[in-house]
Amino acid sequence: STTLISTLTTDHEQVITELDSMKTYHYRVRCRDAAGNEAISGDYVFTTANSIADGISPTVSSTYSGYSSTRISDGNYDSFGGEASTWATESATLAHWVEFNLGTSRTIERVAVYWAWNATQQRWMTSQQFRIQIWNGSTFADVSTVNNSVGDSCTFVDIATVAATRIRYYQP
Repeated sequence: STTLISTLTTDHEQVITELDSMKTYHYRVRCRDAAGNEAISGDYVFTTANSIADGISPTVSSTYSGYSSTRISDGNYDSFGGEASTWATESATLAHWVEFNLGTSRTIERVAVYWAWNATQQRWMTSQQFRIQIWNGSTFADVSTVNNSVGDSCTFVDIATVAATRIRYYQP
């Protein structure tokens, strides 16, 4: 909780520190008007970001024309952005992948996959099956297999903490 700000205003801001990266937090807003009437919002959520892949140019198996693989790691998580903020594969039947070469060994314990919104079908374009893989020095090895992911804007995949120089999203 935070300290009550006694100055009346319609513009509110609260800085929150010491949050863990890539974690989901719940919050409510509690306010009082000049007459002392209190209002409490519903439960809202936000997820912190701290991606080790931001700014790293990924290698991809293929893309639709008009899309760019660099949009995978540009820090823009706007799932409604269409071609301006997403990447897509050109085959629904062939395996495809996105690989990040981190350049140096990094500790990985959670992967976030942000999905795009299909305005025509009014649904999230989530994959129902994918693997998270790491490079073990000679080949990619599965560290997680996801089946039937929930149709939402983001799928979080928690993995056993591992150090890796390369990580890959693999769609069979």
